[in-house]
Amino acid sequence: MADTYVQVTNTGQTVFTLPFSSNYLLKSHVKVYKGRDLLAETQDSTLSDGTDYTFTSATQITLTTGLAAGEELTIQRQTPKDSQLSPWSDGSNLTSEALNNADLQNLYIVQEQADLNALGATKSIAATTASTTATNTANTAKDTADAAKLATDTYVHDGTSLKGDGVGSNPQGLAYGITTADNAKNAADAAKLATDTYVHDGTSLKGDGVGSNPQGVKYAVDTATSSKTTVETYVHDGTNVKGDGVGSNPQGLAYGINTANTAKTAVDTYVHDGTELKGDGIGGNPQGLKYAVDTATSASSTATTADGNATTALSRVNTYLHDGTNVKGDGVGSNPQGLAYGITTADNAKTAADAAKLASDRLVATTSDGGTNWTLAGNNTNASTDPKGVGYAVTTAEAAEVTANNASATATSAQNAVSAAVLYSPVTNVSSIPGSPSDGDYIEVADSTGIESFSPLASLPSGFTGDAGLTVRLKYTTSGTTWNYLSYFANDSEDRYLGVYGKHVPTQETYVVKVVAKTAAHKEQGNGSSNGYTIGGIQSPHLELIPGNTYRFDQADSSNSGHPIAFYKKRDKAGGAYTTGVTSSGTPGSTGAYTQITISDDTPGYLHYQCQNHAYMGGSINANTASGGGAINDWLYENAQTVSESYTITSNKNAMAVGPVAIGSSVTITVPNNSVLLIH
Repeated sequence: MADTYVQVTNTGQTVFTLPFSSNYLLKSHVKVYKGRDLLAETQDSTLSDGTDYTFTSATQITLTTGLAAGEELTIQRQTPKDSQLSPWSDGSNLTSEALNNADLQNLYIVQEQADLNALGATKSIAATTASTTATNTANTAKDTADAAKLATDTYVHDGTSLKGDGVGSNPQGLAYGITTADNAKNAADAAKLATDTYVHDGTSLKGDGVGSNPQGVKYAVDTATSSKTTVETYVHDGTNVKGDGVGSNPQGLAYGINTANTAKTAVDTYVHDGTELKGDGIGGNPQGLKYAVDTATSASSTATTADGNATTALSRVNTYLHDGTNVKGDGVGSNPQGLAYGITTADNAKTAADAAKLASDRLVATTSDGGTNWTLAGNNTNASTDPKGVGYAVTTAEAAEVTANNASATATSAQNAVSAAVLYSPVTNVSSIPGSPSDGDYIEVADSTGIESFSPLASLPSGFTGDAGLTVRLKYTTSGTTWNYLSYFANDSEDRYLGVYGKHVPTQETYVVKVVAKTAAHKEQGNGSSNGYTIGGIQSPHLELIPGNTYRFDQADSSNSGHPIAFYKKRDKAGGAYTTGVTSSGTPGSTGAYTQITISDDTPGYLHYQCQNHAYMGGSINANTASGGGAINDWLYENAQTVSESYTITSNKNAMAVGPVAIGSSVTITVPNNSVLLIH
């Protein structure tokens, strides 16, 4: 354990005991730092006795302000080693205190150096261990990659052709899956072709038997429709007997019945009504059979002849039309075909037509509006009442088509995945890029510094500049005898949000912005809006921006709707937006929307990016400028001598500047109660 220093990370702690107790010569030899690197002898800040801390005793100090979360405090004894604390010369008075201090000075210097040496040795051992671990991890990753490549070459693709066709001893892999999917698609296509040709193509019934067209469902429907139309026109339409021969109506069953009725009426009137002879010619009665019989009675020979004729006529009526009780002439056995046969034939035709329509309604399609709209039938929802028909065939074919398309899409995705599974050979830097590569070689250049000047190289994005922190991926093709740019990525993903000091970007840096619900990862969780910005997936990171560069905040993502970005000097947006060098385009949440800021040497050194409509959604920006043209050093800060814009000091905060300071016209400096502005 070190005796000459201590390093503590603690939130809110203010009282600390010196690790070396009171073993120091002067209080000025006790140094207090924040963010101290003991070996590099650098720190984030040096605390001052009397301002940042006080000695509450010879062995204890108290901080004016407690440590913030994550801050590290270092208390270190630093005994001067470049000069004597107790110098003497010939004739000097030597005291025990001076001699003791001289010895203690040497002792303390030795102790302090020993502690630093021990710290250096510890960090060296840790670095060696980390290096060994990294080497082992890399070897394991290589073994895993080799195994993955072997599996890919066997089951997926060997770089030349698809593998895993399942033929002979070959395993079943991607080639087998693609072949199986193609076969399924071909079967589905054949089923769909048959359905489109003989049943229904999704628009109309097919298979009408016209010309070279085959006879299918359309032919059956048309035939049944024609038969039904014939029956409904000449026989019966389900309500009335049809075919009465009136006007343009054809002569059918109604005409036959009417004719038979007329004949029966004529017989009943002129011949016999089933009770007596009719047509005696008396009064208004017409002259008929009775008249003939009566007339025949007066003339025996004539009457005999007339009687025979009447008997024959009556016999024929009773045989072929109606015997006064039943319709006759059914054609059964030796019976002649007459009116009864015609009615039976018409009824059979109607029954056949009804059966054809029932079959069509159950197996093909139905309509309720005269054929304008059709509903497919035969969906097989119930095997006994809803058999398999056109609906079932169409549904099955469509399902097969979906299955085939899904299989094809899956095979295509797998093939694309195989195509994307490329192994890149690592290359240290641009000067190590192979000079005699083979066609299809893939490499990753870990340090891409100078890649923009490398030749031969094609497709490098305009304005792209290589960097030690960027890895660039290339592919060589003999067709162009050149390396081809593919992509790049940051070696350390966190570095992409830190500015590279002194590096100018000729176009602009782009930050892709999205809006999410805040979590504990957002430094303003619990303040203002419940939503916050993310940049590259990090919630409102602190950004380091470089003078001379333009930084574009891309708000095209739909989550940005209603959350336009602006820049402010204060995190609570007091004093309004900072607009110098700021331009915007489009509406946040829509394609092409962004807000950008160009950093100059006059940009304020510290800004905040926030939502114009909601509080505390964003984060902070360090512009790396002198905030008005002055310089910033580890021991000084230069401020401008002219105040050109109004400013309000934050409540309960103190501020200072070095005068003289001139305040421009129409400029107001506001100092709230409980705040102080000091100009030296």
